[in-house]
Amino acid sequence: MKHYLALTLLSSLLLTSCSVDWNDGNVKKIGELEKQVTEMKSDKDLELQKFKLEKQKYEEWKEIDKKKEEGKKEEISGQLKEKWQSLTGVIIPKSSSDQINTNSRNLELEQIYKKSSFLPDHTIICIPLKKLVCDEKWWCKNIEPTVFNLISKAYDPIFMRCDEKWCDSYETNGALSWLYRILQPKDTDKGFVFKMSLDSDKHYVEITTFWIQSYISYGYCKHNSEF
Repeated sequence: MKHYLALTLLSSLLLTSCSVDWNDGNVKKIGELEKQVTEMKSDKDLELQKFKLEKQKYEEWKEIDKKKEEGKKEEISGQLKEKWQSLTGVIIPKSSSDQINTNSRNLELEQIYKKSSFLPDHTIICIPLKKLVCDEKWWCKNIEPTVFNLISKAYDPIFMRCDEKWCDSYETNGALSWLYRILQPKDTDKGFVFKMSLDSDKHYVEITTFWIQSYISYGYCKHNSEF
């Protein structure tokens, strides 16, 4: 009986010892695996961060090269435009600064209008900011605008073209096209068309033909009570 109890106790001790050794080994292996996973994740994060930095540098270099290329093209284009203009006299806008500033005003013609005492009845005054003359090849030159327009109160109004001394009057056919008012002469020999926006700015374009040349004016209109 004593021998049996001794064997039983010895077996229990051996099993307990093996179980402890097995658990310790598993815990150690799990710890090593977790460490490896953490290291791998850290390496991946570093690689991803490095990739993002390299991509950012590439995009920056690409943008710099693009700006350099655009600068070269703009410089060459500007030189060609200046050369073309010097040879032909044709006006080619160099940049957006050469375009019409729709907020500007032609104060000189406004003063001529205000000082004129001979003007016919009208409700709308239109002042040009820019005027071009173009030939049959569409070579256009800037010319000084010296004429303003008056429009009488009617659906088919009298359209007047005035300078500081005189006004020419034309009966017109009026029409509305979306947000624009269009006037054309009833006498088709008087070749022109006038188009004005109906918004608060009232910008306009007038195209007049003389022989085979075209005169194109751009400007703004106001009610006579605004002057």
